[in-house]
Amino acid sequence: MAIDTSGQVTIRGEGSATTTNLQQGLNKAYCTFAQSSSHTINDSFNISGLSDDGTGQTTVSYTNVFSVAKHPVAGTSNWNGVFTHDTYTTGSNLIRGRGANSSSLDDRGTLTMLCGGTLA
Repeated sequence: MAIDTSGQVTIRGEGSATTTNLQQGLNKAYCTFAQSSSHTINDSFNISGLSDDGTGQTTVSYTNVFSVAKHPVAGTSNWNGVFTHDTYTTGSNLIRGRGANSSSLDDRGTLTMLCGGTLA
């Protein structure tokens, strides 16, 4: 492991001579929330709040923004549901919930999202 003068941490990869920048590989934001009730945040990091944008739609806003609008986002939904996302900006992301066998938007009991990328 090496730490340079800027505070960047570089570690050696498993079984090889390649290195990885530790800060680039960390989650930069996460959130688990109830979409089907009052949009209550159960746990979060770097999330400033939620906005109910109608049935099955929630805007998740970040405390510290990303350097690019289309940053990596992954998520899950409970109750045999589907998590999708779009309408990216550096400061927020629109999350949509659906039932697994339906194309209609549907409020989900719990949605979880993880975000990677570089913060501004």
